[in-house]
Amino acid sequence: MKRRLVLILAAIVCLMLAAGCTGSEESSTTSYIRILDKGTSDDQLWVKATNPYALKKKEFTITVDNENLWNLIETNKEYLATYAYKSLDEKATLDSIKHPAQAVGTSPLASKMRKIAWHSLSIAEQKTIVGDWEMALVTKSSWTSIPLKKFELPHSSVVRVVFKTTKDELLGPIGIYIDDATDEIVGYDARM
Repeated sequence: MKRRLVLILAAIVCLMLAAGCTGSEESSTTSYIRILDKGTSDDQLWVKATNPYALKKKEFTITVDNENLWNLIETNKEYLATYAYKSLDEKATLDSIKHPAQAVGTSPLASKMRKIAWHSLSIAEQKTIVGDWEMALVTKSSWTSIPLKKFELPHSSVVRVVFKTTKDELLGPIGIYIDDATDEIVGYDARM
């Protein structure tokens, strides 16, 4: 009886150890990053970055697979980037990067889109916004780039409004897609 109990406990311990030794799933995050440095090592291109809006500023390294893209990235500039990682203590891999200069800017259209997006947020979401919501990033987008669509039929003219939040490090920024011809919200960025 005792021997059977010892064998069962040993089997459970082995299973727990095996489960603990497996690699963690890779996560993907979209956030604003500030490029602190860039360089190469062992034929690998990389940038050192930090999320300037995170409560705890943590420096991390992102590998860049495309040399042309790496050449366009400037130090001391802010970008909106999507990157994959198992742990930010290790290197992350760049999936996409956009320069805030691609913003629609301060045009009347951008102001109108910000207001629509702002009023679509819950009060709890509004309280997490960092900085002035009227300065949210507004960029031209496309129907195919919307992760969570509200409609099946494509809309031709889409803009994306991005609000920086206190939860960006964990969930990513709030991204809202609006058809600028109808002022209708057509989708959202996925927040993890």
